[in-house]
Amino acid sequence: MVSDIWDEFVVYMNNRFPDKKVWKSKVKYGSSAMWGCIARNIPIVTAYLSSQQYYNAQSDWEITVEETKWITKTSYGHCITITGIWPMWLWLQFQDNYEWQAGNTYKNFWFKRLLNKIWYANCFWVLLPEQLVSSDIKDRASIAKI
Repeated sequence: MVSDIWDEFVVYMNNRFPDKKVWKSKVKYGSSAMWGCIARNIPIVTAYLSSQQYYNAQSDWEITVEETKWITKTSYGHCITITGIWPMWLWLQFQDNYEWQAGNTYKNFWFKRLLNKIWYANCFWVLLPEQLVSSDIKDRASIAKI
């Protein structure tokens, strides 16, 4: 379901910015690929099972360690984008819309606790520029030329 939503997002972005086309690829949470993408301002798309508690916690533009203890999930899913990360994964910055707007970003401290409680499992997608292509393991050296 989330993959389908982000297929639609790719179509949206490619129509909105026809000169900057993108495609999506799955990425593992906590991997060097994920860190590298975020460090290069390449967004990571993900989704969680939301609740009013989650919205209340992020309404002041951050979810604290204490707030992660009492957030629960409902059956309603929501997609967001990871746009920033503090070294040592202390907090992740999320963007709650397709495009940045004032007030739609917030920090999430101790994300791993929420990852286990309310996040869709293995649900992290990277939006890559169209000119980047996957390389076979034997052709890793070609990645450095991009």
